[in-house]
Amino acid sequence: MQLEQTDVVVVGGGVAGVSTAFALRERGFDVVLLEQRFLAFGASGRSLGAIWTQGLRTDDDVQDLRATNDLYRRLVADHGLKTDFSRVGGVVFAEDDAEMTELRALVDAQQAIGLDVRLLSTEEARAESAFVPDTAVGGALSAEDGRLDIASFVRSLGALCMQLGVRVYEHTPVLRVLRHGDEATGVLTTRGEVHASAVVWAAGPWTQQLVPDGVELPLEVVRVGMLQTQPTGAISTRLARSASALLEGRSQRLRFEETYVQNAEGRIVIGSTFDRAESLNPHLTADAASHLIGSLQRRHPELGTLGVTGLWAGLVGITMDAAPIVDRVGGLYVSTGHVNGALTAPLAGQRIAQLIAGETTVGDLARFAADRPSLKTMAPAS
Repeated sequence: MQLEQTDVVVVGGGVAGVSTAFALRERGFDVVLLEQRFLAFGASGRSLGAIWTQGLRTDDDVQDLRATNDLYRRLVADHGLKTDFSRVGGVVFAEDDAEMTELRALVDAQQAIGLDVRLLSTEEARAESAFVPDTAVGGALSAEDGRLDIASFVRSLGALCMQLGVRVYEHTPVLRVLRHGDEATGVLTTRGEVHASAVVWAAGPWTQQLVPDGVELPLEVVRVGMLQTQPTGAISTRLARSASALLEGRSQRLRFEETYVQNAEGRIVIGSTFDRAESLNPHLTADAASHLIGSLQRRHPELGTLGVTGLWAGLVGITMDAAPIVDRVGGLYVSTGHVNGALTAPLAGQRIAQLIAGETTVGDLARFAADRPSLKTMAPAS
């Protein structure tokens, strides 16, 4: 049974999927968006709400950051989207001399590519963010770190897509890709077939569903966990992050990148645990929950009486180099690996739309290719 006929079908109702659907519709394409549950159900609805700049290493990275910020501002100004987007800045704090040495090197490297970042003394770091603990020996201020409500952004942009004519089907799982030869010609869903001239797969770690179809991508699936408190009085508009989160290796099963954000509602969000997922099971483990609660009790015992209103994980596909995959693979278009989705996914949506519209080529996006050299050491997800 045929459910729809369209120019482009987009699979995934998170930030990558709705951004792609919007960018395609802006270019005049007829678009159908499919989501297995509801918009922002997955990692996009279980997010820290931060745009970190500490992982940026190249001039291209900086240009992407600023293009993403411009895109958020345009969507707010032109369409009134609810995003809570604000370039509030963030403090990375060091707790020993070794971390401070590494932080100095990071600041030098980021200043060299034009980022607005500077070193802070112990007193300055604590003055910039109340989330910086007493154990800090110094820090760095990244003025271009930002904050936004990704879940509200996804739902708001999804509503705009529907106003513009995108047909959105929630609670519609995709079972497999339809093909004619080597080309994807649509998808089979639980409600019928959607036929299309192009298929975009923007379903995060559910990219694993493509493996039986011969599309294997070098992704590691992890549960990204965080804790959220009830609203409280203003503590800090600045984000805060432990330098150890940036310096430790990725080999352990469970990592904890200690971060603090207070959102526009006054809720404190603490993250993020990275727990290797053996399956597409989003439930937070007891070990991860212990890390999150322990961080609050250890760093800020004065906040221990706050009610915990959220303790959750979202499944994310992560690449070896922490950059997304935005490519044409196996006859379809793929946008995945958005571990910092607030930063990378909206611009990836624009790039996929440009590819489909013929405004750019796969070669122009070589640094996001599925077969780029920096991903060669990671085995495909299976």
